[in-house]
Order: sequence, then structure tokens, then C-alpha cells
Amino acid sequence: MEIPKNPNETAELQRAREAEMLLNNPMLMAAIEAIEAHFTKDWYGTKIDEREARETAYMMLKTVGLFRHLLTEHLTTGKLAAAQKDARDVQQAHKDA
Repeated sequence: MEIPKNPNETAELQRAREAEMLLNNPMLMAAIEAIEAHFTKDWYGTKIDEREARETAYMMLKTVGLFRHLLTEHLTTGKLAAAQKDARDVQQAHKDA
């Protein structure tokens, strides 16, 4: 009897590969770090009466952080899917033996 497969497994593994490529891309990471540095400087450099500028800089920092988080989340989900696939393959091999 075959162990059921996660129907989203292939897509999760593909997204994980793509997320890993992006997270390991030096140009993309440098750009993200530069954006974070720019908006951190803007955020800390605002005067007390520059509420809108401060809020905009803060929102941009949160957005960049969310972008990085989502890539990491796809990578983690893919690693879990790969581990499940490996465990399923081992179980199937034992059943077939």
C-alpha cells in the first residue's frame, strides 16, 4: 500500500528552491540591506513633528521585513515538505522490501 502524498508537495518544493535562490542572491540581499539602511536612517532621522515621514519609513521597513520573512517561510515549508517526502520514501521502501 502506497503512503499518501501531499498534493501541494511539488509546488512547495519548487517555491523553496526559488526562495533559496533569492535568499542566496548577493545582489538581492545587498539591495534589501540598502533599502533597510535607507529607511532606518530616514526613520531615526525624523523630527518630532514629521509624523507622516516617520510612519512611511516605518511601514517601508516592515514591508521589507515581511518580504524577507515570506521568502524564509517558503524555504522552511519546502524543507519540511522535503523531509516528509524523504520519510515517506523510506517508509515505502521498507514496505516494499
